[in-house]
Amino acid sequence: PKIGELIDKLADCNICVGSNSSMRYLNNALKKTELINYFKNKFFSSELVSSPKPAPDLFLYCADQFNISPSNCLVIEDSPSGLKAAQNAGMKSVAFTGASHFTSRLENKLLKESYTWHASDSETLEKLIQAFLLNNDNS
Repeated sequence: PKIGELIDKLADCNICVGSNSSMRYLNNALKKTELINYFKNKFFSSELVSSPKPAPDLFLYCADQFNISPSNCLVIEDSPSGLKAAQNAGMKSVAFTGASHFTSRLENKLLKESYTWHASDSETLEKLIQAFLLNNDNS
C-alpha cells in the first residue's frame, strides 16, 4: 500500500528495479501492479549479468547505469539473497517486510541477514529513504 505515492515523492531520484526474475516476468509484474510507468526502461534482470544475487553483479550493474557509486546507493530488498547482494556490492540496504506476500516465516528468514535498516510499511520506508538522501551526495 502507498508505494506508488512514495515513488511519486522520489521523482527527482534515480530509482530502478533490480531482480533475479526474467525481464519478461518483471515487465508483466510491473504492469500487473500498475508500477510500470514508474520504471520504464529502469528495470533490470539478472539475465543482464554473469551472476545473479547474492552476487553483487546486478546491483553494481544498476549503479553503473546511473553512474552512481555503490556507496551512494540504497537497496530496498525483500529477499535474503538480495540483502546479501547489497552487502556484497557495498550498498546500504533496507530489509522491507511490508509487501503483501510476507509471512512471519519469510520475515524471520529475511531479518536473519545483514541489512542497514528494517521497514515493515511504506511510511517507515519513506522516512529511511529521506534520511539516506539527506546524508548522501547523489540521489
